[in-house]
Amino acid sequence: MSEIDVLLDQHRGARHDASSIPIMPRLSTVVVSCLDARVDPVHLFGLAPGDAVVLRNAGGRVDEAVLRDVSLLRVFTAAASGGSRSPELVVVHHTDCGTARLGDPTVASAVAGPVGADADAVAAMAVTDPWATVRHDVGVVRGRFPGQVAHGYVFDVATGELLTAAECETTA
Repeated sequence: MSEIDVLLDQHRGARHDASSIPIMPRLSTVVVSCLDARVDPVHLFGLAPGDAVVLRNAGGRVDEAVLRDVSLLRVFTAAASGGSRSPELVVVHHTDCGTARLGDPTVASAVAGPVGADADAVAAMAVTDPWATVRHDVGVVRGRFPGQVAHGYVFDVATGELLTAAECETTA
C-alpha cells in the first residue's frame, strides 16, 4: 500500500463536514511553526478544525511568504470585524531543529542551488539558537506591522514544554 493510499484510508475514516466551520478562525490567531513532524501546532495547542490559521515552513521562520500571508489575513480579519482587530500571531521555534545544519557553510552551499537561493540566504534560515531566532522573527513581525500583537515560544522536543521566548507586546 502506498503512502497516499494510507492517507486516503485515514481520510475516509476521519472525514468530517467542514461546511459548518466559518472561514475565519474562531480564535483570530495565526500560528507560524516549523514543518518538523514533532512540532505540530494542532497538537501543541490542542487545536480543533477552525480554531486558528497555521502556517508552517522550514524552521518556522518569518520570511516574505509568511509576511505576505499575514498581510492578507490582517486584511480579511479587519474586514470581518469591521476594522476593529487583527489576528494575534504566535511564532514557535523548537530545539533540535533540522535547519540548524544550514548554519554550516558547506551544507548551506550544497543546499543553495536546489532551493534557488544563495548560500548566505540559506544560512540565514538556520535555527541554531531557537531562543534568538524566535525573538528575531517576532521582531520582524512587529517591525512590519506596527501595533501587531505577536508572541514567541520555543518548544523543547525533549521535554514537551512550550516556553515563552518573547512576551506579548505591541509597538503602537
